[in-house]
Amino acid sequence: MGKVVRTLKFDGRKSAIEELKNIYSVNRENEIIKVEEGVTTYKGVELDSILVNIIEEINNSDTVIKIEKLVSLKAFLLSKEQNMDINLLLYNIDKVMKMSDDGLNKDEHGIIFDNQLKAFLKEANIDAVDSEDNIILSDGKRKTSVAVHNNSINFNTIIELGI
Repeated sequence: MGKVVRTLKFDGRKSAIEELKNIYSVNRENEIIKVEEGVTTYKGVELDSILVNIIEEINNSDTVIKIEKLVSLKAFLLSKEQNMDINLLLYNIDKVMKMSDDGLNKDEHGIIFDNQLKAFLKEANIDAVDSEDNIILSDGKRKTSVAVHNNSINFNTIIELGI
């Protein structure tokens, strides 16, 4: 389990807010949960269907935007209970957070188990152990198994194994 942070730097506050509006349709009406000197935190901002927290830090002439997302096996298991497409969820998380170098690769079976997925899992502090027909994932709090077919992982088959 890990909190993933994506940092974006802008030349001014206006350009930062405009960029977030243009790319992710973020508006200033999102819930502000904390305002400190030069730092504003927005909770539960939806970026491409992914809920994240956004931290806006205003410095002298620039603005730093940090996008935070907690990625965990528990979240994957809860998503399965809600009948969500976990493969699509991971793909969208990676698209927003840029956890892999070039984006996750997917096919009709799931997400391809390649260096991109390994980078994604590493960023989330999730260990993956490959076996013949499944992959064991662990994040320090729980252990799960997901099915593998032709080097593609179907995260929709995730089951909890324990700790």
